[in-house]
Amino acid sequence: MNCQLSQSSACIQYSLPERFVASFGEASRAAIAAFQSAWRKQAVTQTQANALELMADIDEHTLRDIGAPNWLIAQAVERKDAYHLRLLELHRS
Repeated sequence: MNCQLSQSSACIQYSLPERFVASFGEASRAAIAAFQSAWRKQAVTQTQANALELMADIDEHTLRDIGAPNWLIAQAVERKDAYHLRLLELHRS
């Protein structure tokens, strides 16, 4: 079999400005993606901090009932004890 190509295969060559624009576009997309990722992580962290702050005023018995972690229950006990000590100090003075 005699097989000849009727068209020559040509590589597309981009000019220097076209290559620069293409690489700049890729770099800017990567920078935007990194910024969005960092923003989302910060938003999740802020949401968790807000949730913990809302739980800060809950009584330790309620925290036990809802299955809160032990460290959060310990913080609630510590806050309650500190509050009672402050009240005792105010009463004594």
